Amino acid sequence: KNSIKMGKKSLAFNDAQEMAIKYPKTFEAPTKEDLDNLKVGDFVKVSVVVPNRTDGMPESERFWTEITSIENDVIKAKVSNDLLCIDLKYQEEISFNKKHIYST
Repeated sequence: KNSIKMGKKSLAFNDAQEMAIKYPKTFEAPTKEDLDNLKVGDFVKVSVVVPNRTDGMPESERFWTEITSIENDVIKAKVSNDLLCIDLKYQEEISFNKKHIYST
């Protein structure tokens, strides 16, 4: 997990590449080629840790984002759906690294 500060918020993104290495039979992540071919306007799915989870619900929330800029491995994107557990709003801009992308 990697925390990324955005203003007053700090989000802990799950590392999809690490998950694919740990669980190769049950978890797939985009290939390096897939990640290198991303462009502005593409939609990608990321996963953020839900802090202090005690209600038996999932410990992370996956959601779609629309890429607004790419600079090396850093992606800026807008949240593309309503979230249930994370304090992010639809169309709010967030930043994450390519390794945090679960799906393209």
